[in-house]
Formats: sequence, C-alpha cells, structure tokens
Amino acid sequence: GHRSALALEVIHKTAYWGTIRLGTPPQSFKVIFDTGSGHLLVPSATCDSPACNKHPRFFENRSSTSIPIAWADDPLKRAESDDDRDTQVMSFAMGDCVGQYVRDRVCLGLACADADFVGMTEESNNPFLNAEWDGVLGLGQSLSDAAQFNVFGVLAANATPRLHRPVFSVFLGQHIEDGAEITFGDYHESRMVSELTWVNV
Repeated sequence: GHRSALALEVIHKTAYWGTIRLGTPPQSFKVIFDTGSGHLLVPSATCDSPACNKHPRFFENRSSTSIPIAWADDPLKRAESDDDRDTQVMSFAMGDCVGQYVRDRVCLGLACADADFVGMTEESNNPFLNAEWDGVLGLGQSLSDAAQFNVFGVLAANATPRLHRPVFSVFLGQHIEDGAEITFGDYHESRMVSELTWVNV
C-alpha cells in the first residue's frame, strides 16, 4: 500500500555519493557525503583489510604533491618517517577504521585545494566492505581535528578556481526516480520552491 511505498522511499534516500579526485596525477574515489562527520576518509594503499581490497586505494607514493602528516594537532608539518605518524581510530556508521593523516590536493568538481585527510589503514567490514562508495567526505563544519581537515571549509577559502559562494547546497528529489544533486560553491534558484530563509546557527 501507500504506507510501505513511503517507507521504501525514505530508506532509498539515506545515502548520496559522488566522485572526488586526490593527488597529482589525480586518483578518483567515490565518497559518501556525510554532514555528521568532519573528515575526508579514503582507503590507503597500506590497508589490506577485506573492505579496502574491494575498493580503490590512495597511493601516497604515486602523488607528487602528497605530504605525510605526523600529528592532527600539527596539520601542516611533514612526518619525518612512517614511524613518526599518529594512527587515529575513527568510528563511522556502525563500524570503525584506523588511519593516518595525509595532506594533498583535493578536487571536488573543478574546484581544487590542498587539504588534510585520513588514509584508512584498517576498515571494519561493516559498513565498508559492501559499500557502493569507497570513502567518506565529512561536511560537518566544526567536527574535524583542525581547520585544514575540513575539506569544504578549505575549498571555500582557498579553491582554485574560487567558489562562487562559500556554501554547498543539496537538492533531494521528491520521488525515488527523481534525481538528486549536491552543489559546492553555490545554490541553484531553479531548484528552489521559495526564497531562501537564512538562520544563524
């Protein structure tokens, strides 16, 4: 009946993902957009968990712009050696991961900037193993270890080419068959049913 169709629709629209590019030359990853976290997480080439083996992994040594970062509280300082790198345990959804910090070029669409992110060295099977996406792009504005980890904040301040506005907007279609889109750097008036109401949070 109508009730079950509605429930299906709600379940259908619980996750949205898109492609980002990391490093020089660029390595592509499908990332889920998550407003409940603040870091970019991608599988690292050093990860041999079953979940990592099913997805593309980020190879630091294949990027000419990659900088290993030792500690989250010193997000611009290069690690002297691999032994000098902090490992961070993070939880996501029903699972968790372990990772190390990396600084490199991050591109969302045409906008690129240098930002810090986490290369996951271990991943739990749930939710990573069977996920249709490879990593997580945390869009929470105050949930990262330092400003350099907040990829959208970094892009809003430093992207080349510059973002039109320091905002991102999400359009969610009303029905299962409707499209959905996320726009970084602007909002589309054609997608709005009324004027925007701005609320200071």
